Formats: sequence, C-alpha cells, structure tokens
Amino acid sequence: MDKDLNNILDFLASQCQSEINTKQERHRELNKKCVGLDLAKTNVLKKENDLKKEVTKTLKKAVAAEKKVPIAEKRLKDAQDNLDKINQAVVDTKEENTKAKAKLVKHKRFVVGVSKLIMF
Repeated sequence: MDKDLNNILDFLASQCQSEINTKQERHRELNKKCVGLDLAKTNVLKKENDLKKEVTKTLKKAVAAEKKVPIAEKRLKDAQDNLDKINQAVVDTKEENTKAKAKLVKHKRFVVGVSKLIMF
C-alpha cells in the first residue's frame, strides 16, 4: 500500500507543481501587464499635469489681456475725440475760408466801385 500511496502522492505533487508553474507563468504575464498599465497611468497623469499647467498659463494670459481692454478702450476714445476735434477744425476752417472768400468778393466790388469813383 505504501507504493500505491507514494505513487498517488507523487502524482499529486506533480499535479501541484504543474499548477504552481501555471500560476507562476500567469503571475508573470499579469505582472507585465501591471507594469505596462502603471507606465500608462504615469503618462496619463503627466499629460494631465501638463494640461493643467497649460490651462493655468492661458488663464493668466486671458486675465492679462482683459486688464489691457480698458486701457485700449480709453486710447480709442481719446483717438476718436481727437479725430472729432480735427474734423470740427476742418469744418470750421472751411467755413472761415468761405467767409473770407465772400469778404474778398465784396472787397473786390468795393475796389471796383472806388476805382470808378476815382476815374470820374
């Protein structure tokens, strides 16, 4: 009976060793996958951090740009006011020119009239 028992125990030991070998191989495969997943996770987290930094950077740029808007609006208003003044000066000088031409025409008539008086 010892021989049969030894054979059965040897067979069981062989089966157990085979199962252990199978489990060890599966463990190595899963471990490789875990390493790959850890690397992928690290890359994803790095990318997320990079994107967060980019968001922060662009937000700062947007805030800085928004601060410039009132300054640009004031410059635009000042330039528009200056343009309005210049346009009004153009209108005023054209009016003055028209009045001066009218005075010249009137004066020429006066000169002609005076010249006629002097000739008589």
